[in-house]
Amino acid sequence: MTLRHRKLSVRDFDPDRAEPNEAANAWKVVSLSEGDGPESCTFLKQLSAIEPQFRQAAIVGVLRLLEVAASGIQLANAYDKKRCHEIGHFLHDGSKHRLYRIRAGDTRLVFIYGPSREICLCAALVKKQDKFTNAEMIEFETAAKAHLEALRKAIPRTVNQEKSHGKHR
Repeated sequence: MTLRHRKLSVRDFDPDRAEPNEAANAWKVVSLSEGDGPESCTFLKQLSAIEPQFRQAAIVGVLRLLEVAASGIQLANAYDKKRCHEIGHFLHDGSKHRLYRIRAGDTRLVFIYGPSREICLCAALVKKQDKFTNAEMIEFETAAKAHLEALRKAIPRTVNQEKSHGKHR
């Protein structure tokens, strides 16, 4: 299975909402994807699997993240430490990498930073307490390593979305 990055957009979550204006130093919010359409996007599949009563909070969190990313400002300057902070680290190819999470209601969005201003989303899940289990941390690390491998292997970084916008509610 060849994984590549799919750049997420506001239209993936709300087709009627305008995309934010992107600053020259904008971040790209990406997910791993097996193909071109939203149905093959790992993060969108995880989001769809969240119970409906929690899904809207996750969507609001992603929409906020997309706005902040488009502005180009550092996430640490856009969120307080209770909402966005490091949750752990791991070694990959001899380098230390950090995992972060954004709290959006009772949902958590887990990500790593890519080397070229990417925010690589690793997981979306319901979490009512702050601590993650060892199994969850291993899952996040596995997803993060897949992102890093996709970058290392120079697999096409983003999938063209012009034909594949869908609403995930």
